[in-house]
Amino acid sequence: MLLKRPPLIIDNCVLSDLLSGECFELLKQLYSNKIIIPNEVYKEGLQFPPLKSEYENIIEEDWYEVKPIEKKEDLFLFNSLHKRFKGNGEASVLTLAQRLKGTVCSNDLRAVKKYTDIHDIPLMTTMTILYDAYKKEIITKKQGQKLLDKMITDGRDMVVDDFQKVVDSFERGIGKPLY
Repeated sequence: MLLKRPPLIIDNCVLSDLLSGECFELLKQLYSNKIIIPNEVYKEGLQFPPLKSEYENIIEEDWYEVKPIEKKEDLFLFNSLHKRFKGNGEASVLTLAQRLKGTVCSNDLRAVKKYTDIHDIPLMTTMTILYDAYKKEIITKKQGQKLLDKMITDGRDMVVDDFQKVVDSFERGIGKPLY
């Protein structure tokens, strides 16, 4: 499994991808009790009706945690990152990942990749989650392709359109870099 440093602090872009692929439950199957959704990300998601509906469906479940930024030093970091990235989601994900020594889960690579590299914070994406599901034999390659196709059909901006390319990238290091 590619989640080496829990918790997995997840952004709305990944949550929306999984919702579009109708595979939101992969989070629970793969990383139950290791997921944090920052409060700011959760509030952003409530503005997007399909994600709001999914949040309402899982509100009583306890396989994830919605976590606010509360500590004074975290608020300073969050404000600094908010100015830099111009968004609450990325700033809150990066703040909590840094404080909790966890893993960032975001597809907004322009915003987070350089920061995670500089600060030695592991990074995962939607492709990482799909690959983990494949490696844990939760999905097959054929199912991975169907999920990817659903995401693309729903207008999600995916880095590749062929699930075999995801497998090749993670297993052989060939093809287009996924992050």
